[in-house]
Amino acid sequence: MFNTKKLAVKIICTIVYLAFVYMMYITNCECIYLKFLGIQCPGCGMTRAWVSVINRNVVDAFSFNPMFWSVPILYIFILADGHIFKNNYVNYSILALICIGFIILFLFRLLNPVSNL
Repeated sequence: MFNTKKLAVKIICTIVYLAFVYMMYITNCECIYLKFLGIQCPGCGMTRAWVSVINRNVVDAFSFNPMFWSVPILYIFILADGHIFKNNYVNYSILALICIGFIILFLFRLLNPVSNL
């Protein structure tokens, strides 16, 4: 199921990405999408949501970004090369539901802009 060479590269990329996110978080770097377009992207609030989860505050996590729960599922998909389940229909259905969730969140944020995060 897991190719060990690919898995090692994916884990190294994950560590580099998390270091980048951490640096962005501690420097209070704004979302480029929000800064230039003035609207929240579907990922806005994701870092704050996961910081809330780490601090055991799931209610705040949902208020920052209600799609935070999808990150571990998507990460498992990446690690498993898109094959969590043997049935591809189930794999693609889960991905489709996550995509629909992000689209709904984006549309909601377009219709209900927030002046400050």
